[in-house]
Amino acid sequence: MPLGFRPALILLLSLGLSGCSIFREPAPPEPPKEQSDALIFENATLEQANEGGERLWKLRTTEATYTQSGKTAKVMKPRGKLFQDEQEIYEVEAAEGEVNEDGEVVFLRQDVVVQDLRDGATLKADEAEWRPNEDQLILRGNVVGTQASLKVLAQEGIWRDSSNQVQLTGAPVVMTQAQQRLKLETEGMTWHIAEQKVVGDRPLKIQQFAEANPEQVIRTATANQGDVNLETQSMLLKEQAKLNFVEPSLDIASEALRWNPQQNTVASEARVTVVDRDEKVTIVGDRGTANLTTEIVEFTGNVEGVSELRQSSISADRLKWFSANQDVEAEGNVNYVQTQPPMEVSGPSAVGNLNEEKVLMTGGDVKTVVIPLDGG
Repeated sequence: MPLGFRPALILLLSLGLSGCSIFREPAPPEPPKEQSDALIFENATLEQANEGGERLWKLRTTEATYTQSGKTAKVMKPRGKLFQDEQEIYEVEAAEGEVNEDGEVVFLRQDVVVQDLRDGATLKADEAEWRPNEDQLILRGNVVGTQASLKVLAQEGIWRDSSNQVQLTGAPVVMTQAQQRLKLETEGMTWHIAEQKVVGDRPLKIQQFAEANPEQVIRTATANQGDVNLETQSMLLKEQAKLNFVEPSLDIASEALRWNPQQNTVASEARVTVVDRDEKVTIVGDRGTANLTTEIVEFTGNVEGVSELRQSSISADRLKWFSANQDVEAEGNVNYVQTQPPMEVSGPSAVGNLNEEKVLMTGGDVKTVVIPLDGG
């Protein structure tokens, strides 16, 4: 070999025999090509181990190029495995990449594909940076993640190896769940791959689309924070949480709402307000549950209901509201007030209809107060 290539060869051997890194030529060995100050190896295998001898990564490449002056090895069409505690956790491939001199950073570029070998998720990106000593794989540019019917889009992701979580950021980050026809948009969220959960700590919007028409939005949710359980298909919306339903025509607002699109139910974990937009009825309670299939909403604690059309109101400790026909069943300290004719009725329980101004008090101690008209 000409003397001019000896320093590059020494650098190559130093990288390969330092105790942490291994560079192997396939059998039978092929002599390196001479090109300027570079050494080019074809069909090469590169490996990296930590000080304890545990493998960090292993890559097969169609071509590896080392230069005398450079501190990296350029690799073409790299494909291989990334390890944690001697266990294979990722399978990776890309169009090209680089390995730095100490082998502690691996760069992958163009058509990067990372397959999670533990829980079956796949992420694609324009670039990836593997830092095994920092417990992270950084993905940049057009990040696309998939797992079963879940798909996420972002501009950057940081994949934590030990917890198998991906922190996604972008403008916006978009998650779609085909099974429930859901779309979530936010500026940042964390995808817990092993737990099948998505957590967002920034304002978010979730839309559900009609089964017959994938472009028709039938439900919309907004909140400042949210957790989505992909396994149970339920989500917890927190801080100024709001749900808007096309059918039935209900708006639900609370500081904490649990929505299950699969079961078609909503439950509040804080004081909740439900509005029937068509019938102009508003009911508020400390807690509430709604079954959107049966159109029954149940409230507990300091319940207050108002019918704007009939200018009537009802209060109780507990109330069941049939929003399809505006029937109500109330229990505990029930008080009903209407303006036409002016009247106030109170008792232990009641049944009736808010928009028909028909309320029947039951139980003992029923009291009725007729409110006189002005001037009467």
